[in-house]
Amino acid sequence: MLAAGEAMRYGGPKQVELLPSVLAALGRTSIDEVIVVEGAYPLDGLHDRIVRCEDWFVGPGASLRCGLAALDTGATHALVVLADGPELDPLAVQRLLDHASDAPVLAASYDGTRSHPVLLARSAWAAVPDGGGRALPASLVDCSDLVAPGDVDVRPLRDEDQRQLERVADLVRDILGPDAIGAYLLGSAVLGGLRPESDLDVLVVATRQTTRDEKRRLIARLLAISGRPAPEGRWRRVELTIVVESEVKPWRFPPRFDFQYGDWLRDEFESGDLTPWPTTTNPDLASLITIALLGNTTLLGPPPATLLDPVPHTDLVRAVTGGVDELVGRLEDDTRNVVLTLARIWSTVATGAIRSKEAAAEWALERLPDEHRAVLVRARAIYNGDTEERWDDLAGRVRPHAGHVVTQIARLTGS
Repeated sequence: MLAAGEAMRYGGPKQVELLPSVLAALGRTSIDEVIVVEGAYPLDGLHDRIVRCEDWFVGPGASLRCGLAALDTGATHALVVLADGPELDPLAVQRLLDHASDAPVLAASYDGTRSHPVLLARSAWAAVPDGGGRALPASLVDCSDLVAPGDVDVRPLRDEDQRQLERVADLVRDILGPDAIGAYLLGSAVLGGLRPESDLDVLVVATRQTTRDEKRRLIARLLAISGRPAPEGRWRRVELTIVVESEVKPWRFPPRFDFQYGDWLRDEFESGDLTPWPTTTNPDLASLITIALLGNTTLLGPPPATLLDPVPHTDLVRAVTGGVDELVGRLEDDTRNVVLTLARIWSTVATGAIRSKEAAAEWALERLPDEHRAVLVRARAIYNGDTEERWDDLAGRVRPHAGHVVTQIARLTGS
C-alpha cells in the first residue's frame, strides 16, 4: 500500500485518516501479506509491517520500488493499492488475482477508466519508473459493476458550505447564462480544507466581458450571501473572480481579470461603485489559475485544464512576490493573514509548490529560527480556530518576524 505522499492539497497526513479503511478491505481478501510504504509522514502504530521510503519525494515509483524490495523472495505478484482510496472493494482485488496469469501488469478499470488496484508480476518489477505503476502499460480488468476505490485529495466540504457554493454557481448561471463556460473552486477548499475563517474562493471563465448591468446584479446577489447570517449560523465570505478566456489563454503575463468580488470591497460596492479596482491587470491571477488547475474541482463546465493554460514557474514567482511590499504594509491591520501569506510565498518560491496555509506554515516553522517561530505559531492557531486573535503580547516580534521572512524571499529571488 502506497502511503508516502505529502498530501499538500489535503493539508496534512490524510493517510492516518484513510489508511484503516483500506487495510480493512485488504483484510477481507486472500492476499498473503500487506506492506505499507510511508514517506512524508510517520505512520507508526497503524500497521505491523511498515517500510520507510526515504526518497518518496522523487515520485510514486520510488515508493513502489521500496515496497517491492521489501517483499519475500518467494512472492510472484504484488498488488498495489493507494492509502487514499478508502472505497476499495475486496472483490476488485480478488478479480485481479483471478486474472493474474493474463498479463504482467493488470489494472482495474471502472467504466473504461484505468484505476486501482494494480497487479504486477515479478517480471515487471524492475521496469517500474518514477511515475509508478500507472506509467506501465496494463491489461485492464473490468470492475465497472463495483465501486471505484476513490482518490481523496481534499477534505470534503460541510453540507452548508456545499449549499453556499451551489448558490454561487446558480447566480453565475442565472446572470451570465451560457457565456459562463467554467467555474472552479480555489483556496483553502482545495488546499488542505476550509478553516473557520476561510473564504469560499471561485474562479469563473467567461467568453466575454460582463456588462455594467451584469456587474450590478452579481454584486447585489453576492452581497446577500457573502458573510451574512444563515440558518446554519453564518455564511462564509465569498471571493469571486471572472476572467475572459481569450485574456488568459494562451497565457501571458501579467494577466487581466474582468470582475472581482470580495468582502474587502463591500463598502465600495454598497456605495454603488461597480468597478472599485484601479486596474484589471492582476499578477495574482497566476496563483489563482495555478490553484484552479491543481485543485481540479469543477463547479461548472469542463475540467479546468480544458480552458486554462499552465502558468510558467517564473511567472508564478513574479506573481507571488510582486505584492510583498504592499502585503507587509498591511501587517498591523491584518496580522494573521499577512503572516500566513508570507509563509506561503516563501514556501512557493523555495519549492515551486503551492501549499495550504496550514502546510506552508508547517514548512516555514521547520526553517525559522527560534526567535521568529512564536508569531507564525500564533497566526496558525488563530487561523485554525484554536485561539482568539490577539497580538499585544507579541507586538514587538511581529515586524521582525515579517522582516526575516521577506529577507529569505529576497535571497531566493535575488532581489
